[in-house]
Amino acid sequence: MSQSEVQRFAAYLAANPRIASAFENNRMSSAVKVAAERGFHFTVDDMKTFMKDRIEADGRALSDRQLDKIAAGYSIGSCMESIHCCL
Repeated sequence: MSQSEVQRFAAYLAANPRIASAFENNRMSSAVKVAAERGFHFTVDDMKTFMKDRIEADGRALSDRQLDKIAAGYSIGSCMESIHCCL
């Protein structure tokens, strides 16, 4: 269920890109909070797993820098841009 919630939120962001401007410092924790305010329920770990799985499923490898940012909970914007093509 959580992964489907993240996917629904990613699709919501694709249709409403201005929402991403509400993410404080481009942090995943902020994205989860904004998502919850809009009725989406998932954790930062759910989001990390979703992003990693979607990027890898698309046949792309994550750079060490991208992996570090995802593990640290940063760079939601660039990660979400990376997965929009996979939705």
